Amino acid sequence: MIPTCLQLLVYGEILPTISQYLNFQKGAIRLATGLGSIIPLVFELGWAALGVGLGTGLSGHLQDPVALLLQEGPIRIPLFCFALSAILTTILGSYLALQSTMDDVLKGSKMRGRQLFSASSIVLPALAIASISPSLFLQAIDFAGSYPVVLLWGIGPPLMALQLKKSMGKKYGRYLEAWIPVSLVVSILLFGMSAIPDVGNLVYGTFNIVKNLVGR
Repeated sequence: MIPTCLQLLVYGEILPTISQYLNFQKGAIRLATGLGSIIPLVFELGWAALGVGLGTGLSGHLQDPVALLLQEGPIRIPLFCFALSAILTTILGSYLALQSTMDDVLKGSKMRGRQLFSASSIVLPALAIASISPSLFLQAIDFAGSYPVVLLWGIGPPLMALQLKKSMGKKYGRYLEAWIPVSLVVSILLFGMSAIPDVGNLVYGTFNIVKNLVGR
């Protein structure tokens, strides 16, 4: 579950966009970020408690809580609205962050229909993958949490902070001075925890393929 949990760090990519919309006012940014985090956290805790309570079902066997809630009763419409809002907020946050990146990439370009091209580059690939193979979603999250997220959000920031300290003589507080190397080591360990079994499986699979070819 570690890769999936690490994927939550990606939601931090919306912070530059929030800061820009709020004119970099620290108080407003803290308030927006705090409220924006607390509200879904409360919903998530309630959803987790509901799932635990309904998980075993009346028969004592594990069941899908969503399937149970959708069977009958007045809860179906609120549940649908809740699921829809969760999906839309995720899509909106990811879209705004990726759009900011695309604007930086296309900055200074005189391409016609730049906004349409930017939006299409963000939406169409993900839409195509979701339509062709929805089962790839969890596999993609595991892969992203294991490698890109750990590299970009775990290993990258401490290395950048250390480089800034070295090149610019930047000073950090005592807490950050201790936390930077610790976070770097933890991120490398997490990366290794995913990489070692994956590399082992790759080597083992390659060995079996070669063995079968030689045997023929």
